[in-house]
Amino acid sequence: MTLYSIRMPRNGPLLESGRPGPEIWLRLVLTWMVEVAARGRTRRRLARLDPHLLEDIGLTRDDVLRECAKPFWR
Repeated sequence: MTLYSIRMPRNGPLLESGRPGPEIWLRLVLTWMVEVAARGRTRRRLARLDPHLLEDIGLTRDDVLRECAKPFWR
């Protein structure tokens, strides 16, 4: 799940102005932080795979290096 795919609840906490309340923003930020951490773990594990395992999943070392070079927010 990515930050932009999170839908705001129809009956969620809204301010009088109709904008989302702090609870919604906190949930969005925390969700994003969990996703970033998971992405980092996945990339570190991918970088440690042996060449024969990479071949099994159809990746090359160049594919892995390109993926690991991406910024954390992608």
